Amino acid sequence: MTPQPQWIDYRAQLTRVTAHIHDHLAEPLDLAELAVVADLSPYHWHRIYHALMGETVAATVRRVRLHQASGYLAQTTLTVTEIARRCGYPNAQSFTRAFRQCFGQNPQAWRETRADSLPWQVANSQPASGWAVE
Repeated sequence: MTPQPQWIDYRAQLTRVTAHIHDHLAEPLDLAELAVVADLSPYHWHRIYHALMGETVAATVRRVRLHQASGYLAQTTLTVTEIARRCGYPNAQSFTRAFRQCFGQNPQAWRETRADSLPWQVANSQPASGWAVE
């Protein structure tokens, strides 16, 4: 019998947690809550998740939220404040700070620089809710 890679033992937990992250982006998400979803202790889940995914749970949540936000910015006319709320940020200021750290410019400037390419992006990208966590 061929031994299976270690990550296979945690496939169900990873699937549940990534689905939970996507389904609850607008809500506060923390390690303790996601450990409950994974049915593991927070300490053990943090170690397993980081080893398997190469980033912390918090980094994944932040990455997924910002990708969701970039989809909203590219594909909708929602305000930055509404996008921040939908992506789980408590206010537009904290969202703008996180967005600038990730993309190098504030959300409104990012949206404006993509205005010319918007039809291509809409036709050739997944909807804002369809980004996968890998």
